[in-house]
Amino acid sequence: NDLRGMLGWADLYGAGIDPRLYDHPSPSIQTMNYPRIWMYIHHLGLGENCTTAAGMVIIALFLAGLLIGLPRLNHKGVAFIIAAVASPAVLLGIERVNIDLFLFFILSLAVACVSTRPFFAWAAVVLAFELKLYPIFGLLAMLRKKASVFFGLMLAAFAYVFLRAICNMDELALIAATTPRSSYASFGIRIFSQLMESYGPAAALAAQTLSCAVVAATLILSFRA
Repeated sequence: NDLRGMLGWADLYGAGIDPRLYDHPSPSIQTMNYPRIWMYIHHLGLGENCTTAAGMVIIALFLAGLLIGLPRLNHKGVAFIIAAVASPAVLLGIERVNIDLFLFFILSLAVACVSTRPFFAWAAVVLAFELKLYPIFGLLAMLRKKASVFFGLMLAAFAYVFLRAICNMDELALIAATTPRSSYASFGIRIFSQLMESYGPAAALAAQTLSCAVVAATLILSFRA
């Protein structure tokens, strides 16, 4: 599963091998395509032998993240969350113990703290960004704050991300090069259009447009909830 692969990378790092450059001996574990910080979990004593225990902890944190947000939602919001959790993408993430479940927990903490501790929320989002880049968009939750706070935190985040990217261009290029782009057992905004490419460019474009519309509608409904 996904978690086993990450812990396998930690084992390689502990053996003095860079998992970003060399394949794991197990064919089920792909070349590392995550930020290098994940190699360092070896120093916490984590490895493949901890897969089951670590997986249980991550799933528990994911469920805790759900509970953090539920009391703040109305009935429509709760129904929306239940439907999302029952979706194939989330269930696949749980089955494979995808690390996105842990990132969800961190972002749940950030959202819960936006109103009372915006700087803690900002730090939580930046931590999630360090772990897997895309959570930086969680800063949009700061839209609930007054303009001066929002723009101040966004400016600080932009400066941090810009400097991080400039200093780690090689790492970002390596992540892009080693990330698989198969539509098999995957979910994402481009997957539907990739599956429809065999029916021609028009079908692929229609699928991509529909996917973007669904994402936009989901964001709108989530803000209203």
